[in-house]
Amino acid sequence: MNIINAKFSPTILGEDYIIRTKLLSDMKKNKNVIFITGPAGYGKTTLLAQYHKAVDENVMWYHLDRYDDEIGTFITYFTKGISRFLEKRDVNIPGISDELLIEVEIKSLVAEMLNYLTINCKEKLTIILDDFHYISNTQILEMVNTFLKYMPSNICFILASRTKPNLDSDYLITNDRFLEINIDSLKFTNEEEQEYIDAVKSTYKVCSIGKDTIRKNNGWPFGLNLLQHAVRENLVGDYEINDLYKKCFDNIYELSDDKEFLISTCMLDVLDIEACNFIAIRNNTNEILNRLSNKGLFISKTHNGVYKYHDLFKDYLINKVDDKKTIYAKIADYYISKKNYIEAIDYLLLSEAYKKVEAILKRDSYKYISITYYSKVYNWDKKISKKQVNKYGGLSLIKAIIALKDLDVDGGTHYILNARELFVKNNDKDGQLKADIIWVKALRMQQKFSEAYELATTIYDKLVDRDLDEKIDIMTEKLHSGAFLCKVQEEYKSLKKEVKGIDEKNIKNHEVQALALLEYASYLIGEYKTAMEIQSKYRNRISPLNSILYTIRIYVVWGQLEEGKEQIQYEIENAKKFRLSSNLPELYAILAEIEFHRGRYSLAEKYFKEAIDLFEDNKNNLFHLCVFTYIHFLVFIGRKEEGLELIVKSYNNIPKESYWGYMMADMMLSQTYLLLGNYTKAISYSEKAMIPSEEFGTKLYIATLSAVLATSYLALGYEEKAFIYAKRSMALSERGNYIQDFITNYEFYKPLYDFCLLKNINKEFIDQIVDRSSKNDPSYHELEKPKLYVQFFGDNIVKSVGKLIRWRTSKAKNIFYYLVYNGKTGVTKDKLIDTFFENYDLDKAQGNLRTTLTYIRKALLEVGFKDIIWTANGRYFINDKNIMTDLSIFEDIITKINSNHDSSTVLCQELCKVYRGSFCEDIDLYDFTLERERYSNIFEKAILNTISYLDIKGSYKEAIVFINILLKHKKFHEEYYQMKEQLYKKLGDSAMVKKTQEESLLTELI
Repeated sequence: MNIINAKFSPTILGEDYIIRTKLLSDMKKNKNVIFITGPAGYGKTTLLAQYHKAVDENVMWYHLDRYDDEIGTFITYFTKGISRFLEKRDVNIPGISDELLIEVEIKSLVAEMLNYLTINCKEKLTIILDDFHYISNTQILEMVNTFLKYMPSNICFILASRTKPNLDSDYLITNDRFLEINIDSLKFTNEEEQEYIDAVKSTYKVCSIGKDTIRKNNGWPFGLNLLQHAVRENLVGDYEINDLYKKCFDNIYELSDDKEFLISTCMLDVLDIEACNFIAIRNNTNEILNRLSNKGLFISKTHNGVYKYHDLFKDYLINKVDDKKTIYAKIADYYISKKNYIEAIDYLLLSEAYKKVEAILKRDSYKYISITYYSKVYNWDKKISKKQVNKYGGLSLIKAIIALKDLDVDGGTHYILNARELFVKNNDKDGQLKADIIWVKALRMQQKFSEAYELATTIYDKLVDRDLDEKIDIMTEKLHSGAFLCKVQEEYKSLKKEVKGIDEKNIKNHEVQALALLEYASYLIGEYKTAMEIQSKYRNRISPLNSILYTIRIYVVWGQLEEGKEQIQYEIENAKKFRLSSNLPELYAILAEIEFHRGRYSLAEKYFKEAIDLFEDNKNNLFHLCVFTYIHFLVFIGRKEEGLELIVKSYNNIPKESYWGYMMADMMLSQTYLLLGNYTKAISYSEKAMIPSEEFGTKLYIATLSAVLATSYLALGYEEKAFIYAKRSMALSERGNYIQDFITNYEFYKPLYDFCLLKNINKEFIDQIVDRSSKNDPSYHELEKPKLYVQFFGDNIVKSVGKLIRWRTSKAKNIFYYLVYNGKTGVTKDKLIDTFFENYDLDKAQGNLRTTLTYIRKALLEVGFKDIIWTANGRYFINDKNIMTDLSIFEDIITKINSNHDSSTVLCQELCKVYRGSFCEDIDLYDFTLERERYSNIFEKAILNTISYLDIKGSYKEAIVFINILLKHKKFHEEYYQMKEQLYKKLGDSAMVKKTQEESLLTELI
């Protein structure tokens, strides 16, 4: 047989193409069998060409066509191709002679080939079969099946096909060395499309390409090729580009057997089976959608049973529809039959059936404000003309809520008045009431809170005996306007009555809205248990970000920091993933607060700064809360001057009318001045913040401010006043479980706790604070004499019985750590000067060293440690009798692990508690950099050995726990993700296998 050598030539990449980074990464992850399936124009061959260019190995590329669908031809080319790329062109691989093809079974031929390859092919070999959809011969399929099943591990086999290969892939799916790349994977991301367009613009010196065309391309690779062709041929006008698409679509449409179905369903946003059957008047929609989807070019499945037309193809089909109004009306009838009035109104507006829209709006009770939760409503604006607004009051109110949503209060007011006039003219009392409800919203937006609340109360009283769904809009406005008038307590009681009769087993949307309002009111007044109860029961129904943030903030107040951190990190990832940048400032502010409470001070500062930088509106109340919490943090860790400087700079920037802003700032400043020991100012700011807090009914603030007042009055000797505020603070705190602030600020509130225990004030709650404060703090070790606890791993902090050592300068802290670490040998003066003052002249360096050592002595004296630094033989030493370190605990545990393998799991759990982060991660010293790597390796080795032990033992879940710990320390470690994936496979948890793969990909992309 004559061989066509061109069939072995790899496809050459053109000038402009998108590098498929993610797909190439997936293909290179130790995969042996890869199926790439997708219709013509989806970039399969281009992906193969990129892979060929990227891999440093032998590649046998075999271009298939219809003539290859014959066993003799296929095996001849297959074996010749392999021998060519093994550079053994004159050697025939066994099994290709005509005689053997006739006499020997296919499996025997494959066995000989595989045996030959096992002996003669030691290096990596990739076999690519392009256009495999031409193959239907059962002998060839049997041969490929057998080859795939038994081929050596150094061979990678890639099939590219327009249809799914008719191969026995069941055994492959369970093999982690198998990868399937389908239509969805082949589609370009928005970033990849933009990258391609930018490259085309640069190559052909074109300034612009229609943005709408790019947006509607939906990641379709062939669509981008058409765009490139248009640019190359200088057909860059929208008309010319669309004409290219039309010619392409014409060919497909004319060959289709489903023209009638395509036309009748093209105006649907999504193609669910029931809707298509209703509109197209047929019962075989499922069969048609599956058939179109398998062809794959212009329709794709979005989720189970629901499909979507490609946007460009949808536009093409809509242009072919003669009577659009009839189809829109038919779709509206379907949604009315399903009682989905939002969708129905959308299509009725398109069909210009305004009278029907008005009838639905009139029937659908008092829900104008509620429908603003549906984003589709904002598309109605352009569908409602001025003529219709002046004719129908309901349509005028729709325009009003859209205007108010866009913060156009004047426009909203105009439409409300217009609607009211129409309702009065038609003697429509219900319509007038609906207009008044939206008028409340307009008043609130103009900050006329008293008028808004008064009108809302009047309307609510008129509707009080109506069903809940008729009251939900006015209840919403009543709560939001009341919040600015300190009326939340009343609204909380009212909402509790309204939700009392809700059937939890058959809950409706308007009832979920009512519960969401109650959750919000509960959060505002500090009834956190009620808020959390609602959140836990209806988490899947009440899902706005604010609701999630309430939950996380409650976790923080309750001291459930790990749960809070896990949720906030998830929300940050989502915000980045979906580009919700406006959510990030508050999310980072909460994360900073969590890390502050966890004692991870360097992380806390990082997130505080990130949050402050991300806030675009410096008048935002949350911005002020973040800034003053950061000030409190700075003072807490000993950077008093910075904190005081920031107070002066920030306090005057709060707008005078910002009632909330001042309340939050004053509350935080009361705690800050308590830390500074300025009790007069602490009392002053507490009393100032207490007035709005009591008016508003914010129990958390009242409890916190009362604690500050009680502690300050105690310090100043006013026990009677202290007693009153202590009782109030602890009663509220115990009832609401407001515990975390008391734990974090333990050393400053300790006189208050001692006083409460003496006076028998909420003794159980105080015991709980003391217990939780000491439980996770190693500086509370029960010893005859207090010791300094020095933390080398993670944040470098020094404590004594819960009291944090606050260093005057970072140099003082660094020298202290250096002396502790070199405790046995001591450090010479020259070494200290060379290490810490190398750029100073000798006299100045010696002076700075003396000053710094004085700072160290003073800082330690403040917590009761005298003569901690001593000198001998020209060396400086730290008195280690007064010191405990996590480093010594770490080394003791490692010694035990090495000598007692049976207890390694328990010991490693202890090790993980000690190894909170890198060795001296806050201190930038060359000597410590080397040690940082050494201790990291020791920790990693101990954990990996334990994981291996648990794997052999079959304790896969325990092993995964340790892998997750490693990933916290080394997030971008691909090998750990692979280990985790394997363990989930052994557990048979396919959902977690997929999630782990996604996590790995995400970290890789980051």
